Amino acid sequence: MGSVRFGAVAAVVLAALGAPMARAQSAGAAGSKDAKPASGIAADKTAAGSADLVDRSSKDSKASANLAAQAPVEETAIPANGVDPRPRRGTYADLALGFFTTLGGQAGVSNGQPFLSMTVGRDFNEVGAVFLSLGIGASSANCFDNYTASTGACSAADSFGAFYLEGGLQYGVELANRLRLLGKLVVGATQLAPGPVANATDKSVPDSLLGFHGGLGASLDYDTRLDHFAVGIDIMARYTMASRPDSGSFGLVSLAAMPRIRYVF
Repeated sequence: MGSVRFGAVAAVVLAALGAPMARAQSAGAAGSKDAKPASGIAADKTAAGSADLVDRSSKDSKASANLAAQAPVEETAIPANGVDPRPRRGTYADLALGFFTTLGGQAGVSNGQPFLSMTVGRDFNEVGAVFLSLGIGASSANCFDNYTASTGACSAADSFGAFYLEGGLQYGVELANRLRLLGKLVVGATQLAPGPVANATDKSVPDSLLGFHGGLGASLDYDTRLDHFAVGIDIMARYTMASRPDSGSFGLVSLAAMPRIRYVF
């Protein structure tokens, strides 16, 4: 009888303890089904962040495209015959071949002779330049010392060469596109050979006279559309002062007119 009661009590106690454990196991099983691993959560967050960045980039690109489409577009009108480039300026060399004469003397004006000029220079702006030049001309049939009309004799050379080494400055204005009017100022040394005046002491004619000169001139200059090249025409008047072989001084006025061609490096 006693053993039967003890068994019944034990069964009741075991049943009471077993019910909570069963409920705990059921809850654990349900929780394991719903729980996600940590790696899965991190992957979901990374995917969500990437999608957000892509969406923002797409919105920014669309906004930039809209701004670019709304911005005004500048249109540059191009002439039908193209764009005319500015003429070249810088270091240049030119060559001139023209006409030379001397004024005064027995004839008043000497016979015209060829004049050759070679120049190198440097432009410092559109209408100004400095230059160094060598000019070679000749005076023909014009006596400057004791001319005898009856015999046509001259005490010195009535035909002589004139050599000019000079430095100069030119400056002017632009008359039209590629066309300039320039004024010129030159100073330099002159050699006249043979001498146009004789030594009054011994009546000898010197091989040459050396002197200095100054000059003023004008130039019409046109920059061609052939790159590097320009053409023009110069008129230059010079006055030379040289020492006579005996005493005193001798003055000579000359005039040169010459077309020229210029090359700009």
